[in-house]
Amino acid sequence: IYDIERNHFQTFTPDNRPNSQSIRNEHINDILPTSDGKYWLGGYQALELFTPDTGTSQVPKFPFKHAIHDLLEDRDGLLWVATDRGLFRFNPRNSELAHFSA
Repeated sequence: IYDIERNHFQTFTPDNRPNSQSIRNEHINDILPTSDGKYWLGGYQALELFTPDTGTSQVPKFPFKHAIHDLLEDRDGLLWVATDRGLFRFNPRNSELAHFSA
């Protein structure tokens, strides 16, 4: 992550150990900044919410086993997730998930 004020890049390394709180994605396809300084990361078979201040990430409480290609947050705070298995709408406040397919 680039800190424009300090002209400095901060890097984060994935850690796939079972109890790790670091990012898990080794292949990130999309990064979506949130209004509170966190980042949604969409990658190969994982969606996670990353907090750079602490270097920790959280994985939402649903089984997400699809490659993520694009992320979008709408004006209601809902996260739209484009995958190789269709479009998902995720509500981060209550972990509600809806799937839309062609």
